[in-house]
Amino acid sequence: MDSLAKRLRWSLLWVTVLVLAACKTMEPPPPPPPPPEPPKRDWLSEIRTEAAQAELRGGAFPLADADVLSLRKRAERLERERQFAEAERLLAEALTLMAEDPALWQQRAELALAQRRFNEAEEHARKAESLGIDFGELCVRIRLTQAAAREEATDITTAQTLREKARACFPPELPRF
Repeated sequence: MDSLAKRLRWSLLWVTVLVLAACKTMEPPPPPPPPPEPPKRDWLSEIRTEAAQAELRGGAFPLADADVLSLRKRAERLERERQFAEAERLLAEALTLMAEDPALWQQRAELALAQRRFNEAEEHARKAESLGIDFGELCVRIRLTQAAAREEATDITTAQTLREKARACFPPELPRF
């Protein structure tokens, strides 16, 4: 009898273990983790790479005085170092010296774009455009900045139109003799 009782206890223990194991496997699996967010686009690199093609064919940049040029160069360095607030301060100072410089306004637009402040980037690029740059690298950068802001606002149609306008900024190739 003792051995039968032992067997029953062991059998009962195994049945309990199997039932508990079955209960554990009946739980629904945890939901899969959400997919990672796609990396944010590096708009500045894209814009500057495309605009560099226009620069190779010539273009227009307004003349700047030495103080403005120095402030722009320092702001460019600070942007590369991701010291955006100080770069913005220098560009604002440069604009007090030369408020109608489209290159300064575009630099401010690109600085806003780097900080993902798309509305501000578009406003500054529009100001730069209003100052009359119609071809060359600066024109391409202005229009592509506006396109980037529109794309981020999911206004794809306007973004595409602006990209077409950017292609029109390329100066014609000069004939070779």
